Amino acid sequence: MRSKHMESNKQKLISPIIQINFGGLINLLSVIFLLVGIYSMTRVIVNLKFFDKYPMTGVLYFNFYGVSPYYQKEEDCVYPITYIDDKGTARKPSQEEQDSEKNSQDRCLNDVKSNRDNAKVNDINTSIFFIFLGSGILITKKFLYKHE
Repeated sequence: MRSKHMESNKQKLISPIIQINFGGLINLLSVIFLLVGIYSMTRVIVNLKFFDKYPMTGVLYFNFYGVSPYYQKEEDCVYPITYIDDKGTARKPSQEEQDSEKNSQDRCLNDVKSNRDNAKVNDINTSIFFIFLGSGILITKKFLYKHE
């Protein structure tokens, strides 16, 4: 009889401790998500305000390998093309070649612009996601774990 009573008391003592730790873990997790969201939103605002062209590196980019990724820039789209004739000497391009070069450069510039726009949208979405995730966990926790 006595052992059942002692087990009951142990369960009563362990249960609130687990609940407090679980609640603290949820609070910690939600605060981390909120801080990440606020940090990334701040970086998005800085990128929009202070850069002429939105950077293609994400606001939550972590470089673990020490090698920065290469993102195509507008300067990469404009490069000189030398046209060579049958004798091996430089020649002027024909109208068709000039048009092809211009179309190629325009496509490249449009791709770079599209990549910058995609990076901006992705950064904004990531920021909003983390802010909603953190605040949603905090709000949900308040409704689910109401204490007497």
